[in-house]
Amino acid sequence: MGIVADRLASTRIELSTPDGLVTGVLRSLDDVSFEFRDGSVRHYNERGLERQLSNLLARLWTDYRQARFAAVAEATGRPAEPFKPWRANGRRYEAEREETVAEGMSTGHRVFVSTTGLRRWNVVIRDGSLSSVDETAFAAEVGSGYAAMVLDWRRKLRLLRAKHFPH
Repeated sequence: MGIVADRLASTRIELSTPDGLVTGVLRSLDDVSFEFRDGSVRHYNERGLERQLSNLLARLWTDYRQARFAAVAEATGRPAEPFKPWRANGRRYEAEREETVAEGMSTGHRVFVSTTGLRRWNVVIRDGSLSSVDETAFAAEVGSGYAAMVLDWRRKLRLLRAKHFPH
């Protein structure tokens, strides 16, 4: 593998909520996990945890993007900048990609995860969910909601690429 691929393969972004009760780890689009400290879900109500998880996902993805830029900078010896397509269809694709909304519901229908362009995040937790499962089960719910969102994201990007870059 090259320098960029090696760096990205070993990238691991780990962040916690300000109160330290929830930790998220992001390795790639397909590999994110959450851990809740024992007894932590009892410290939250659904709306408060929604805000914490939404902000945590936004911070994880901001740091992951910065790690990608750092890997490119290391490989090229120059500061990395966001890709700016020079063709009109590429610019339209990028603009639509930034506004693409992807959504996913967890397997137990307790957690809904959505994103706009992998920059803005929203997590919605069904009322009563925090009192009906333990931390391990709830972390699995968040993870499955995120995984469902990734499937939707990939499907929408395939359609977007086909629209802007037909064969």
